[in-house]
Amino acid sequence: ADIASKTISPVSLMPVGLTAQLREDEFVDLVRFMSELGKEGKYKTTTNRFARSWEVLPAGSRNPGTVHHYGAKMFTQEFSGYKWKPFYAMVGGAIPVEEVPVALKRIADEYQVLRTYVEVTKAGKHKIRLKGDSNHIELFLDGEPIEIPSDRKDSELEIDCKKTGKRQLMLVLLGARSSGQVSLEALSEELTMVNSL
Repeated sequence: ADIASKTISPVSLMPVGLTAQLREDEFVDLVRFMSELGKEGKYKTTTNRFARSWEVLPAGSRNPGTVHHYGAKMFTQEFSGYKWKPFYAMVGGAIPVEEVPVALKRIADEYQVLRTYVEVTKAGKHKIRLKGDSNHIELFLDGEPIEIPSDRKDSELEIDCKKTGKRQLMLVLLGARSSGQVSLEALSEELTMVNSL
């Protein structure tokens, strides 16, 4: 009822000249990928409500220098030196850990930092699913740590959203980079992942 009119665009939504800089093999890969979207297989978009739009801290990010004191919680504080960059999950909702930049490296410790947002329509306790090696992940809701059971690859967690509106979820991946994947999924109906940051 709110739509005044609809028209079919005479041109593609793909920006003009986007493929001009691609090599032939890259162009073939792009066409194959696009032709597989929506079909059964690894490029099918699922109905799961994954966090797909993220922001990351780039490699070698400035920091307030308090990680030795606060640990991973340091990244939740406001700091003008943080320059967040857009980052996107794969079609299936997962993020390859090796593609996330190392924001901070201190001797043997490495920190990869991602944040996304969830819209809460009803205050209370809600369920989310975190996939990834729980021994190397810390999760924060609006700066407060969320307890994750150890030795898990798939954790169903309860988060306490004391108020409605847009809430921040931050993942800090700890230790040496691995070849695994991480994902975050809303399970409660009162949660919606904000996928355009």
